Amino acid sequence: MAYKKGCKLSVEDIKWAYQHFFNRTPENQEVIQYHLENSKNLKDLVENIMKSREYEYKKYKNISSGDKKHKIYYFFHIYKTGGMSVHEYLYDATPKGYLMPGFFEQDLLSIENLLSFSYYSGHFGRIPLMLKERRLHMATLLRNPVERGFSHYKHIRRTTELEFNKNENGIFDEKIRKEILSNSLEEFLHTSSASLVFGNHQASQLAELTASSMHLIRKSIEGMITLDELHDLAMESLSKMELVGITQRLDEFIGRLADRWKLPQPQKKYQENIDPDSEAYHLTKDMISRIEKLCSVDLKIYNYFYNLLVN
Repeated sequence: MAYKKGCKLSVEDIKWAYQHFFNRTPENQEVIQYHLENSKNLKDLVENIMKSREYEYKKYKNISSGDKKHKIYYFFHIYKTGGMSVHEYLYDATPKGYLMPGFFEQDLLSIENLLSFSYYSGHFGRIPLMLKERRLHMATLLRNPVERGFSHYKHIRRTTELEFNKNENGIFDEKIRKEILSNSLEEFLHTSSASLVFGNHQASQLAELTASSMHLIRKSIEGMITLDELHDLAMESLSKMELVGITQRLDEFIGRLADRWKLPQPQKKYQENIDPDSEAYHLTKDMISRIEKLCSVDLKIYNYFYNLLVN
């Protein structure tokens, strides 16, 4: 197909581009309409496609692992802790093709050869730990759990119904969203769903990295896991991290990460996941007390590392 300068994009152009780059047709009419509205012509469409995550997957998935180092560097991104800023830094600092594109487990599982990459940054759980052929270096960020929970709450509240129905990363639940939208924050904190938003998310995600994680999951299902057990498992994972930072010292963490992983020092300031004018700073004492009770394990772990890193 010859590209004619100035020609308006057509439906046939979009179908051709998808077949050429992805060897498939567009998913549905909505996707076609999106491209008609956001690409002026075929050249514009091709440029947009080449920036897409799917194109990145296809471009890099067959890179020979023999061309890579014999180490894996894994930034374990705990949800709503500011990890996207770390991912942005890694994207800027690592050689092209060395950072695994994508953020979620389903992205990781869609790659044919996981050993093609040296750097992993996202919500990948234990999967990178299973790549026994490579030496693993891990780092993570912790966030004040009251702020993290409130950020999680706001994220669900502002998510549109269309985005919610996509639910690509599995962080949403229909019951939670309905309760958030139909209650004030103060009322929501007294619902059965409050712990699923403001609970010990950081400790739970860290605990799942341990060799005892299946034991944890079984006990959680049975409602038998104690807060002490959760704390110990999370600390076990943190003890194996090469680097642990806190969101409030993001620039410092990225600088230390660059030193440890022998990457270029950051050339710009990366955005912290903190809004100084956030309602989180205007919560009543009773609301803060309620949240701190829901995330008591996270709070204990965060305070330990805060005192270690700041004091």
